[in-house]
Amino acid sequence: MRLIEQLVAAVDMTAAEKTIEVNGKDFTFWVTPLTAAERERALKEAGEGAASAGRFGLSLIVSKCRDQNNQPLFAPGDASRLRNDLPSAVIDKLMLAVMNAEEEVEEDDTKSEKGAKPVKSAKG
Repeated sequence: MRLIEQLVAAVDMTAAEKTIEVNGKDFTFWVTPLTAAERERALKEAGEGAASAGRFGLSLIVSKCRDQNNQPLFAPGDASRLRNDLPSAVIDKLMLAVMNAEEEVEEDDTKSEKGAKPVKSAKG
């Protein structure tokens, strides 16, 4: 088996359930790990300039946030409303959840035998 096939088979691209809290209310959505192609598309959409980081984040939020049936939670036109109608802290929470989708808790077998806590690692 070629290495690319081994890598693809080893990576879990299952959507992870994410929840953010806004004013004491939980909002749940699902997101798959960010691929290089998705990142490139979002960077292209963001363009250049001082505001590009914000546009990059909004592009990822709009394209990656899904419901439990894998249906998009936002339409492309929602980026403007997200940017104009929500506090930046809410956008930051969403962005953090989207960017951390590939993190998962893994146990190191040798350490877990000694009672150590699981170690977080990023796949990608």
